[in-house]
Amino acid sequence: MSTNESNDPKRLDNLRQKAEFLRREKRKIIKARKAELEIKRLEQEINDLRDERIHNEQDGLDEFKKRLISGSRIASSVLAKIKKIKNDSNPLPSSSRAPKDSLMVEDDVKSAVKYGRWTVEDDAISKKSISAELEHKWQIEKDKQEKVSKEKAVKDKKDSEAGLLGCLGILAWFFPIFWPFLIIQLCKTYPITCSICLGLATLLIVVSLSMN
Repeated sequence: MSTNESNDPKRLDNLRQKAEFLRREKRKIIKARKAELEIKRLEQEINDLRDERIHNEQDGLDEFKKRLISGSRIASSVLAKIKKIKNDSNPLPSSSRAPKDSLMVEDDVKSAVKYGRWTVEDDAISKKSISAELEHKWQIEKDKQEKVSKEKAVKDKKDSEAGLLGCLGILAWFFPIFWPFLIIQLCKTYPITCSICLGLATLLIVVSLSMN
């Protein structure tokens, strides 16, 4: 990369926007992936508990029921908190409730490990798939920004041409020499309208000549 390209303000601003967008989207994807993995683990734990109850001996059935009820309550509590985290796409607000809720989730997970066989390990999230998804979202966002920029440029151009047309109109009012420039600028600013007017004028001239 050359020095001019590295010092290009537009390029640097584009890279900064892309980095911020990717960081924000990556946090959302990782949070959603973690929530999905935690829900799958909990579902597997509940299925294991049900299978264990089927194969458990009669003399230990009462004790197992107590474990199942306790584990189910804990699993339901954790599922509710995970669902809340999954649906919340924005970062948690900086308040006194956020650390408290985090500790409650952590305690519930520890209790689930104690009463069941759910082992907590690091989530295996595919970095390659996340990068591809982030790059796709950034491309969509970039195309949207380019479309907005082009529309703004077209609007600014029309506004400048309309302003120039107004100035030429004032000058042509006092100085007839500016009339040709006014007509040229009018055709550039409103080409469709001028084409329609020119066609109607030509038609009227042809009709008048044919009648005469």
